[in-house]
Amino acid sequence: MILTNPGGPGDSGVAAALGLGKELSAAFGTSYDFVGFDPRGVGYSLPSGICVGSGASPQKRRSIETIPVGRGPEIPELFLEAAYQNATVNGEICQEQIGGPNDAGPHMTTSVNAKDMISILDAFAASPEAVGVENATDLNYWGFSYGTFLGQTFASMFPDRVGRMVIDAVVDPEDYILMQDEKMIQFSDETFSTFFIYCFLAGDACPYFTGSSPYDVYLRFADTVSKLDVDHAFSHGWQNATDLYLLLEDVKLTLFEGIYSAIENFPTMAQTLVMVEQALKNLTSASLGTFETYVNSYLPIVGQSPAIFCTDGGNLLFNSTLKDMSFITASLKSQTWVSGEILSVTRIDCAGWSIKGTERYAGPFGGDTKNPMLFVSNTRDPVTPVYNGQKWSHRFKGAQLLTVDGTGHTSPITKNTCAFQKIGNYFKTGELPGNDNFCKLEVGPWNVTIPQGMENVNGWRDIQDGLASLRAPAPCRSRY
Repeated sequence: MILTNPGGPGDSGVAAALGLGKELSAAFGTSYDFVGFDPRGVGYSLPSGICVGSGASPQKRRSIETIPVGRGPEIPELFLEAAYQNATVNGEICQEQIGGPNDAGPHMTTSVNAKDMISILDAFAASPEAVGVENATDLNYWGFSYGTFLGQTFASMFPDRVGRMVIDAVVDPEDYILMQDEKMIQFSDETFSTFFIYCFLAGDACPYFTGSSPYDVYLRFADTVSKLDVDHAFSHGWQNATDLYLLLEDVKLTLFEGIYSAIENFPTMAQTLVMVEQALKNLTSASLGTFETYVNSYLPIVGQSPAIFCTDGGNLLFNSTLKDMSFITASLKSQTWVSGEILSVTRIDCAGWSIKGTERYAGPFGGDTKNPMLFVSNTRDPVTPVYNGQKWSHRFKGAQLLTVDGTGHTSPITKNTCAFQKIGNYFKTGELPGNDNFCKLEVGPWNVTIPQGMENVNGWRDIQDGLASLRAPAPCRSRY
């Protein structure tokens, strides 16, 4: 049996197993059952951790009517102010609805979920299905994103129960538990920069294709961005300034979601950018509504992230003001134009989260596990950089890192056959890749191949420099 957690935190393991189980289990064939479970408060789990009025993503929960026309602060401040107001209201609602001792809220920390996995293993080992299964009480596991934090927490708490564990898209557990993971998005813009390369190489198959080089595609994008100057629109009293603000917000949400999966999302991203150009020709509330209907048709709804993330962090940010969190939000915005504001919301959510966990494991992380673990990192991951895998594969004795040259979040997203084969072989035999621990770039969006590798594409550095010029300046810490 292989347990899985798809991440989030707050994504449903049951839904992941039903949706991806057939694809992922092909790696190890009939050697294992692939089992998804919903952690406490998540998905089908009862009691539910969902509270009415919470859990909606920013584009679903804000209303055009709440944005005051004529205000002139820069867009990040408007966006973060709205997020802060939502965090305060939602935190109060959730405290009332799921914050009691017999409710889900206090029992959703990762350490509780790790102990629940022990219960699952023990129940399996005592069942008829475990007859003849070697080491039935050991955890075999494939965890993604937040699921890697759960996996590393389990391995640190119960090293003698570690079977074959794949830690895929590695979260730094020390940074996560201290809520000091501002560097997690350092490669977001680099990930996005590959869109322009793939679009150009796809030619007319990419609706955003233009010019004679990938940089020409980027210049088309830069021209669009220049027309989304919300500060200028408000300060000059444009009638459609609010619509422009909301359009920019939707664009960033779309791009942020898009870079998670290049192969699946880049074609949709290209069409979205074409629609942005069309909307800007005559931006009205009606044309914005048409665009938002399209965007909201595929943007996901955020799950129970605060209930897990904020309690795992020991409620460190509870009752913080926006000013208190200004260094965090400024640091995030200075690292990436695409993702800074969006990731800031996950921190701001914790300012309103008062529910405390009944228990919390804060380390130490790492150790000598019964069996060696396999860590997996993509070279261009928007939210879990490759150096997390490099760092934490050395903190668990005997563990190794498999590096996948690819764009997106988690190895299955890249459709990399080399990675799939090596992960499958590890589950089947327990053998780590050894020196053969790098998987080359394979087929990307629009079935484009780049035999020379992304780093050798002419103009890629210029595109990255262009995106860097859009970012906010890095903040300075006060000495007082």
